[in-house]
Amino acid sequence: MRSLKRQDAHTQGELVVVRRRRAGHLGGRHAAGGRLRPWRVMLVVGVVALLAGGGVAVGSPIERFVRYDVTAAVTVQALGIDADAPVVGQLVTAGAKVVAERRQTFDQVVIAARDQAGRNYDFPAVPHWSVGTRQKELTAGRTFDTAGSYTYWLRVSKAGQWTDLAPKQTFTVTAQDAPGGPDTDPSPTVSPSASPTPTLSPSPSPTTPSSSPSSSATAPAPPSGDFPNAGNTGVPAGTQLTVVDGDQTFATSGAVISGKDFRGFVKVTGSNITFKNSVFRGRATSSNAALLDTENGTNTVIQDSEFVPAHPSATVDGIWANRTKILRSDIHGSVDGVKTGSDVLIQDSYVHDMSWFASDPNQGGGSTHNDGVQSFPRDVRVTLRHNTIDMSTTKDANAAWQNSAGDSRAEGNLLDGGGCTLNFAHRDAPLTGLQVVNNRFGRHSFFQCPILLSTQATLTENSGNVWDDTGEPIPAPQRHD
Repeated sequence: MRSLKRQDAHTQGELVVVRRRRAGHLGGRHAAGGRLRPWRVMLVVGVVALLAGGGVAVGSPIERFVRYDVTAAVTVQALGIDADAPVVGQLVTAGAKVVAERRQTFDQVVIAARDQAGRNYDFPAVPHWSVGTRQKELTAGRTFDTAGSYTYWLRVSKAGQWTDLAPKQTFTVTAQDAPGGPDTDPSPTVSPSASPTPTLSPSPSPTTPSSSPSSSATAPAPPSGDFPNAGNTGVPAGTQLTVVDGDQTFATSGAVISGKDFRGFVKVTGSNITFKNSVFRGRATSSNAALLDTENGTNTVIQDSEFVPAHPSATVDGIWANRTKILRSDIHGSVDGVKTGSDVLIQDSYVHDMSWFASDPNQGGGSTHNDGVQSFPRDVRVTLRHNTIDMSTTKDANAAWQNSAGDSRAEGNLLDGGGCTLNFAHRDAPLTGLQVVNNRFGRHSFFQCPILLSTQATLTENSGNVWDDTGEPIPAPQRHD
């Protein structure tokens, strides 16, 4: 991102000292007997008159307080995007580096974007965002479906009033390459047809019924509020989907796969592969599986997609993710929503209504331990940003986020349910680098426990976390193993 020169915003009431030079001493070896020759008297008079007429002040140093008006309470010091020449369908991440004259908290901040016709292409908004005298970075990502020039800038909202902040900058999105270029689906490796479906008999049946496959995206429910929900995540209504039967493996790096209805398990082994506007349903199995597995891929991007098993079972999760970005996706009906490795971003997504089973082979025959997101020891850098993770409707849910990955962050989410909603548990070594910032919590955790820390887990930042219904601060984390 391009850096802008910093301007000091802390000058109100600053003391300015104006130092002026003393008038020169006239006289010396030619001033005999204290008398000046007539031409020197005339010179002195002329100089004095010149100084007086020119308005030059002569005298001792003068001190004055200069009182400044604050002209920019919040300043955008730098603004940029992460791509030099983005193309249609490519994820574009925009960022702004911001400082304030004093600490302020905004109801919402958004990197606004408009095309040349003035149509709205805003990046995802971030709620309850605070900034102070130390520079803070805001980032958000989205794709653009139309080629053209876009103008973008930072907008902030406080008490219902939106304010546009300078500067405004532009970037250009270009069309995709011709067929055979990045937008062409690769020829996936299709595994042989699955063996006859094994008979599964979990007892009782999952608490969340499976959805019936269809050839087009189901119209979502109307949105409610600013957080992700069924109306603003998943496949856009009206999108026509192509049914893909059987398990698939995608290995062609740079591929963009769009508008698919996958009715088998999907794996990624290539780099920089993007899935968008697709539904992942899996198939029946008695083995551990995920509807989408990116553990052997690199820099996978998932956007505007839905994950819902057509055959829920105690062994089926939504996504197994490693080095992956998950954006604006609707994940439900599986045991765990997402199991993460390292370098995983989940943003603007809706994780909810997991399926509970009384018998789970992974729990020694006991019931499932459902998590919205689960992260594991020795993994790092997992970020949950501006999601709704609601486990309050899942029977005996464990946590919205069960985390043992270090250097990880939960920011700006709406979280609810579980025994404790966020459960940070060390394994074999201290768990450090954890940040929980500006989240809103529901009151449906079984132990009335928004955050649980094990005895060797440490929060390096814990601020701005409140109850969703009142806006009051949540209690301090509980601590035990």
